[in-house]
Amino acid sequence: MEEEGGINLYSICLNNLLSIYDILGLWSATSESRCDKRRVYKKSKNDTIKSLANEIGMDETTFYLWARIEDGPKISSAKTGRAAPKTDAELKSVCYISVPNIWIEADCLRGGGIYDHVIVNQGGTIGSFFGQTLGRWGYHTLKPKTPSELLQTVQANAKDLYGMTVYAHGTTNGYYIVSPGGTDAIDQLTLMRAIRGTGYRIAKANMMQCYSINPNGTVPTRPNATPFNYKKAWENTAVKVYGYEGMNVIGIDF
Repeated sequence: MEEEGGINLYSICLNNLLSIYDILGLWSATSESRCDKRRVYKKSKNDTIKSLANEIGMDETTFYLWARIEDGPKISSAKTGRAAPKTDAELKSVCYISVPNIWIEADCLRGGGIYDHVIVNQGGTIGSFFGQTLGRWGYHTLKPKTPSELLQTVQANAKDLYGMTVYAHGTTNGYYIVSPGGTDAIDQLTLMRAIRGTGYRIAKANMMQCYSINPNGTVPTRPNATPFNYKKAWENTAVKVYGYEGMNVIGIDF
């Protein structure tokens, strides 16, 4: 098809040629749904649930929870989509399927002293630029600025959430904070519960703060209990997880 499918020749694999590919050229994202909260894919004759899940990096076992049947290449405000099929046999009569397309890019590195403003907080600004501005073409992007806004954004959009990147300060007991000593904070378990409320795992969770996937962390309400494995908890929340087991210093996991 070349440019007939759109000016971006790599949109079929969401600009991720290394891990997303479609050797048969089947499932194709519609240009009409670009940047919508849900992206609509058009099915070809031999497409399957597994092939779509593999293409966008979602869990095929919960396809019926994160996918929706649509009547056309774009979702109108009057249509919420119908329940997705659970088997490939049921999928044969379907032409359009919509999938979650919201990406949350949360730069919560705010406040603090001059050291934070000049050095530490720039990590979120720079990371968001390269990760979002250059790397998330085609998604519907939401940009909360504080941990509490992040939680509210997830709660309001969980059913359409595809993935997220969070820049913040992290603590060993599972909190996200805007700056050392800051008062705006949420704990990771509360955030994970909000994400898992729909029953499916999101595709990606890039948790760019200290101790975000600490396998020996503590729970805020049970500080003296057995160490809690935040890495495993995140793997139960997202298909692909990136984070730091220890302290994050300029992207290095100590």
